[in-house]
Amino acid sequence: MRLRLRTDELVEKAASKGDKDRKAIAVRIGVKPSTVCRLFSGESTPTLDTLMRLHDAYGVPLLMLVQRGESEQVPA
Repeated sequence: MRLRLRTDELVEKAASKGDKDRKAIAVRIGVKPSTVCRLFSGESTPTLDTLMRLHDAYGVPLLMLVQRGESEQVPA
């Protein structure tokens, strides 16, 4: 199963901590800015380590950070 990073809640939580852009998010969680850029664009699947870093930094529950990739959405 391919997972995508859900950015909606993450962006809101990051902004509340003063992190207004992807570079600030990357610095806070200790990854390269290019990693965050690929996650936001859907080019990369988030690793458990990255998800845990995001959770620890911003308090977003893990299940709120991921969604299935578009091609894997279950039809209604």
